Amino acid sequence: GGAPSFWEFISGQCHEVHVEISSRTVPAALLDGHQELPSAAREALNAWVDELWSRKDQRINELRKAN
Repeated sequence: GGAPSFWEFISGQCHEVHVEISSRTVPAALLDGHQELPSAAREALNAWVDELWSRKDQRINELRKAN
């Protein structure tokens, strides 16, 4: 029936919650060997995390369309 409000959720008026959990391994290239270029490593890691958020948003949109 759509996304509940925060109050509907915490007061028990939300009868169904869909949760998907997946783990991701941070690529070693984003963690190691960048001591001489910390800003480049930080930018690469930020881009990787941004891509994860983007995929999450796409998945939420897919779920909303399916219901």
